[in-house]
Amino acid sequence: MRFSRSAKQNAMKTLVAVMLLTATSAIASRVAAQTTNPAQSLAEADRLYEEGRRLADPEGNSKPRSDEQRSIDLKAAIVKFTSAREIFRQIGHRKSEGHCLTEIAGLYSRLSDHQKAIEVHLQAIELFKALNDPDEEAIAIGHLGTTHRNAEEYSRAIEAYSKTLAIARTTGNKYSQAQALEQIGGCYVSMGEFRKSIENFQAALALYKEIDRKSSEGVVLNRIGGGYLILGELREAREWLDRSLDFHRKNNFKYGETNTLGLLAVLYGTLHENQRALDYFEAKLSRLSELNDIVGATETRSQMAGFLVDIRMTDQALALYREALASFRELGRRDGITNTLKGISKILRKNPKTSKEALAHFTEALEIARLANDRSQQADILLEIGIWHSENKDQEIAIKFKKQSLALYESTGQMSEVANALNQIGISHWSANAHQAAFAYFNMAYAIANYTGDLSAEADILKWLQNVDLPPALTILYGKAAVNKLQMRRS
Repeated sequence: MRFSRSAKQNAMKTLVAVMLLTATSAIASRVAAQTTNPAQSLAEADRLYEEGRRLADPEGNSKPRSDEQRSIDLKAAIVKFTSAREIFRQIGHRKSEGHCLTEIAGLYSRLSDHQKAIEVHLQAIELFKALNDPDEEAIAIGHLGTTHRNAEEYSRAIEAYSKTLAIARTTGNKYSQAQALEQIGGCYVSMGEFRKSIENFQAALALYKEIDRKSSEGVVLNRIGGGYLILGELREAREWLDRSLDFHRKNNFKYGETNTLGLLAVLYGTLHENQRALDYFEAKLSRLSELNDIVGATETRSQMAGFLVDIRMTDQALALYREALASFRELGRRDGITNTLKGISKILRKNPKTSKEALAHFTEALEIARLANDRSQQADILLEIGIWHSENKDQEIAIKFKKQSLALYESTGQMSEVANALNQIGISHWSANAHQAAFAYFNMAYAIANYTGDLSAEADILKWLQNVDLPPALTILYGKAAVNKLQMRRS
């Protein structure tokens, strides 16, 4: 049997990674045995620890890492931290051993081996508990929460962050309290419960201000403004984002400023102030160019292309998407490739001549998301494929894909996306003249959107409810409700 050169290279890389990981314990033991001086052993462990950190997050590297190179570096970092941990253990530096465990767990999580990460996090938590160090225990539990969040287990993540918050309140550690509140808010964003997210972000902001943690304060200002933007409460969104922009510029926080500029672009696009939105996108690109952030600039071009689609400048949007896709492929960034393929496909599917090309792009994006084990991305793409089939008059197949999407959204607890998927299933049933089934799905979608406080979604669903074959009085009622929601969103 003959193997391609790329297959041989991939096999060799896998073999090298396995050899590195299995050799770790023996190497560490040998180093500790050869280095009988505790000071020398400590210096060697510190050196290995710092090498692991550099491999995990290299500084000063102008060329972004591909996903493949990143994976190789993260596995090598695990080897370094594991060797350091063994030496720390042998010389009795238990706290440093716990820090190594936390680093190792975080790397497994970044490699999407979340179960292994959780196992190692639990070891770190037990170690710090045995040392009677509540601050370190709280930090370790917080890292466990982040791994649950990365695994899209949001309820478990909130449970972990809540434990961190309780310990931090007992010890009086206000920074840890603020961090826990911010992370809980982030989980509620992922779950689509935006009002709860804003409540937690605002509580975190008050603590960050109290302890004068300005960099964290800036991040949370953006998150609050973004929350109101998602909810469609545009007046509040503008107030918070204007405040955030002033804050970042006053404190010379350039990356925070770029994030605010991007959110303001979305805000003014939503307000149909198109030129102002484009100006903010251009300002963000300019700032990212100054920072030499190639990945950030490419992501922004892709986002800008999405806005150009919204204002019906599809030719310019397609050109910008293709430029971004080429850059993401060169950089080896799977998430960027997936998002850009989705954007291109949404344009191509509107033209009968390019509709099949759109489906091919969606299918490629779905395969990448499956390889990355990204359930949220898979759900998004399955829904888009369902919409493609719906537009091509095959409602039975459309409903099949939309239900697959719904199941994934439900498994990750993304309530706003669950509402959207239910609404889309309702649209397919309505298009197939199954009005009673459509009515049931629209009602479920509306109930969830109402619970999460998503005014935009409520308005969209109510417009569809008007179309269902209902008694005239109920149709008028739904119509008035849709108008009210839209007016509330624009106020």
